[in-house]
Amino acid sequence: MLTAFEHDRNIAHRDIRPEIIFLVDDSPTVKLGDFLLATHIQTVSKLSDLCGAPSYVAPEVLDEDRFRQYDQKVDVWSLGVVLYVCLCGFPPFSHELYTPEFPYTLSQQIRRGQFGYPSPAWDPVSDSASTYQAVFTDFGAIHSH
Repeated sequence: MLTAFEHDRNIAHRDIRPEIIFLVDDSPTVKLGDFLLATHIQTVSKLSDLCGAPSYVAPEVLDEDRFRQYDQKVDVWSLGVVLYVCLCGFPPFSHELYTPEFPYTLSQQIRRGQFGYPSPAWDPVSDSASTYQAVFTDFGAIHSH
């Protein structure tokens, strides 16, 4: 997995987004860039900074200051959002989705895990690819909310 090296060393990237994922030459090697917000997680502590690209940030990063605690699992959520973008061409969460019929802000969409697989963008995506993407952003399995 893209973040396994960092996570094995208790490092949380905290700002994974498509623009900082690089393919190396013609090989299947993928590298992650922009470690400006990356941090080492001490074995007994959690992170509490509000940071990361708004559309890719995990729900627990958006908690109120006094409740905000997270670890490197936030990177798994972000990778799920990136995979979603790769499969259909747009992010699952966006302030542009706000309408009278869908009255949720970007933050509310993320914190509630509210997203879908709209047609026609997801029509050509295989069921196995959709399932694989859903594992990354499985709201209940990854997050304790």
